[in-house]
Amino acid sequence: LKGPAWALGVAALMAFAPTQIHMSQHALIDGFFTFWALAALWLLWENLRTPRQPVLLVLYSLSLAFMVLTMENSFFVFVALCALLVANRWLHFGTVTKEIVVATFVGPLLGVVALVFLAGGIETLLTVYRLSVGKNYSLNYAIMTGDGPWHRYLVDLLLVSPIVLLLALGGIFRLDRTRTPELYLTIFIAASYAIMCNVQYWMNLRYANMWDMPLRFRAFGSGVAMAEYVRR
Repeated sequence: LKGPAWALGVAALMAFAPTQIHMSQHALIDGFFTFWALAALWLLWENLRTPRQPVLLVLYSLSLAFMVLTMENSFFVFVALCALLVANRWLHFGTVTKEIVVATFVGPLLGVVALVFLAGGIETLLTVYRLSVGKNYSLNYAIMTGDGPWHRYLVDLLLVSPIVLLLALGGIFRLDRTRTPELYLTIFIAASYAIMCNVQYWMNLRYANMWDMPLRFRAFGSGVAMAEYVRR
């Protein structure tokens, strides 16, 4: 997004992200979901910047399909990606083509079709999904740990990565239309956050793993801005 120096800085911050380390120590699906979510986010960016590239379009669709196969939280990412396509009208991340729009919907559709076959039919899939969602409203664990106000994710992130979160939030005040990569990732976080913070009994810091890289990208930008005062 911003060249090799930024890539190195963001990678260094990601290597010490507490939530990423936690995922690496446990067999939780959220780590795999984060991979596919960020792959879709990256491939959308590449398709916007270099449109009508067949390989990139196919990879973008496949990443969306695998994301749907991995976890139901894919809906949040799908909405955020659609928000980026809409925002492109004013912020000009790249060129939105008919092929990109088609790929954005074909990918998740392929994932749903695969789920139906794997479940043995659409009726079975819907029944299992209803049972899964229904348990969130009756299990004591979900009620005690999955509830909270809209700012719960901010509080949780502040507890595990205080400096990163504060630097990322501080960077919002430096945003302008010329900072395209920063705007791109900020909108992704904001759009997905707006939905995730309103789902009752379904709030957990594990679901926020997909924000780790965008937040550290924003935090590194704030660090670069402060370092400008000390050129050497």
